[in-house]
Amino acid sequence: GLGGAGAGGPGGEPTARALEARKVCEAIDAEYRAALDRAARRAIVVQHNAWQRVADRYGLQIAAVIQPDHAVEPTPSDLRRAADAVRERRLTAVFADAQASPRAAEAVARASGARVLTLDAIGDGDWPGLMRRNLAALVEGLSDGPAARKP
Repeated sequence: GLGGAGAGGPGGEPTARALEARKVCEAIDAEYRAALDRAARRAIVVQHNAWQRVADRYGLQIAAVIQPDHAVEPTPSDLRRAADAVRERRLTAVFADAQASPRAAEAVARASGARVLTLDAIGDGDWPGLMRRNLAALVEGLSDGPAARKP
């Protein structure tokens, strides 16, 4: 939940801090819905599968995961499968993980003509900022870009 320990006041009612946190969450949710509803594409290719809940919540589809097991380097067939998904869906970007080397995402991008953008699942403690940076990357990656205009 949003409140955690100490979220309730004496009568169990939410504290001002919990109410403010809920307002921030609702505002960010509305920003995601509005921006992603307008996206030109609905599919994403991600480095790790940390994004399924975001995809489910906002009507996106994860077309491929570059590195299915975050503890193991992706195989050539993992990279090929991801690059094929980018080409088949005419995607313009692949999403690297902020906490991992972007090498695998860069290899998929080179093989498919896409660009690499970054999503951050952890951040620096500024949750609203993290969510808004991820939204900006998603909007950019789901827009029409150079790869989408290739014949």
